[in-house]
Amino acid sequence: MAELRIFALLAAALLGLGCNDRLVDSDQIPVEPYCMFAAGTMGTRADGTSAHLIDPVRDATPYVCSCITEEQFWDEGLLAQAKDDLNDDLLAECERVADAEGFVSNECQLHYDIGYWVDWSLFAIGKFALPFSCPGEGWIEIHEPEPPICELGEPGCSCTIEAKCSGGTTCIDGMCQPPP
Repeated sequence: MAELRIFALLAAALLGLGCNDRLVDSDQIPVEPYCMFAAGTMGTRADGTSAHLIDPVRDATPYVCSCITEEQFWDEGLLAQAKDDLNDDLLAECERVADAEGFVSNECQLHYDIGYWVDWSLFAIGKFALPFSCPGEGWIEIHEPEPPICELGEPGCSCTIEAKCSGGTTCIDGMCQPPP
């Protein structure tokens, strides 16, 4: 009986070690910043004037971000949950900005209720980069490769959108040429 108990403990320990090899710390899972914006949301001041909400600290439309994995993005249910969470967070951020701007009323609750902001969700990378980052390396290629640099008269290399000429030469008719 004792041998069976020892065998069971050893088997459990070995299984645990095998699973442990597959575990990954959450900061090692590739993620990307996925953000939602309160674009088009208006507020009204006590004097009756209206304006779009602009965060005075960021000097931008109110937004919130979350770090999502590729699995979350491609799974409809997980992405919907991520968007719901962002929508909840954006309501609080929208109200904070409206208060900071001195609005006595705003469209924050309305836009939250109708899911208006859900369509204003995107990855904050590349030309849409925001001062928000996620830990670890992301799963979307955010850096476009540098075009090759052609040397003067280099065989097989032509200057196009994909390639540029080295210093002092000019792209003329698809070839790097000395300046006229």
